[in-house]
Amino acid sequence: MSEELAMRRTDKKYDFKKIINRPGFGLGLVFCSMFIVLSFASEYFLTVQNILIILNQSSFITVMAIGMTLVIGMGGIDLSVGSVLSLCGIVAGNLLLSGMPVFIAVIIALLAGLFVGIINGIIVAKAKITDFIVTLAMMTLIKGVLRVYTGGMPVFGLKMDSFTWIGQGKVFGISSPFIISVIVLAIFYFITYKTAFGRYVVSIGSNSDAAKLVGINIDKTKIMVYGLCGMLAAVASVLIASRVSTAMPDAGEGYELNVIAATVIGGTSLSGGKARIFGAMIGSVMMTMVSNGLNILNVDTAWHQVVIGLIILLAVGLDEFSNRRASLN
Repeated sequence: MSEELAMRRTDKKYDFKKIINRPGFGLGLVFCSMFIVLSFASEYFLTVQNILIILNQSSFITVMAIGMTLVIGMGGIDLSVGSVLSLCGIVAGNLLLSGMPVFIAVIIALLAGLFVGIINGIIVAKAKITDFIVTLAMMTLIKGVLRVYTGGMPVFGLKMDSFTWIGQGKVFGISSPFIISVIVLAIFYFITYKTAFGRYVVSIGSNSDAAKLVGINIDKTKIMVYGLCGMLAAVASVLIASRVSTAMPDAGEGYELNVIAATVIGGTSLSGGKARIFGAMIGSVMMTMVSNGLNILNVDTAWHQVVIGLIILLAVGLDEFSNRRASLN
């Protein structure tokens, strides 16, 4: 009996180690800890209304973070997503004010984001220029074009019912932006984990030379990934413009950093070779949850970035620790 009891204890110990070494353990631990702390810190945090607000506000970053997950998982980076968001919002807004049907205006805005992403991809893949430099230049270029074109003035009056529903509508009490973000998540989860394209993306991020040797078209894959990232930034731009019924030339200011942060918090490695699509949503929700909780507690907004930065370090550090333990075992 004593030997059998000892074996059971050993099995339990082994199972506990497996849980700690499981990918995403660090992220889950930080997320649950923050949720519990904020729930006890304020009686207003853990309410149905506030949870729905968090899910709604996180939707915009989630959509963009999914695209960024593919880019970073491939071993790249895209600093232009914030500017693409601003650009596509202005495109959609001007088309709507000109009398164009909502569906066509939205499709053209999405194609504009896709086009900018493809341009990024072509320059990175064909000209062999570092993606950091290419997307930084694209970010600066778009910002300049928008300032010249708009004079810094937003496009007001986007109050068409079918357009505002995209960002303000609800289905069974759940906001339409969150529903759209879940649909995007499901589509790209399938693409990433169930298709050859998704395997190509991760393979390139793991070892581009080996990927080339097995016949993967690296240039084509890069162009497609950057194109999809640009298109998802356009989806977020439509959601934001429809939510506030206004397209602003600086709507995407700072979004690129929030999106990259959400992606990294979600467990996607900056060194490539790992793409966690569901983690992108968790990272986005976590960032929004923290900002929401700090707002409820009346903490100065200047401290929000400090706290989020610490969470990034903690989540990434715990995940890196888990990965090292897993590799040793």
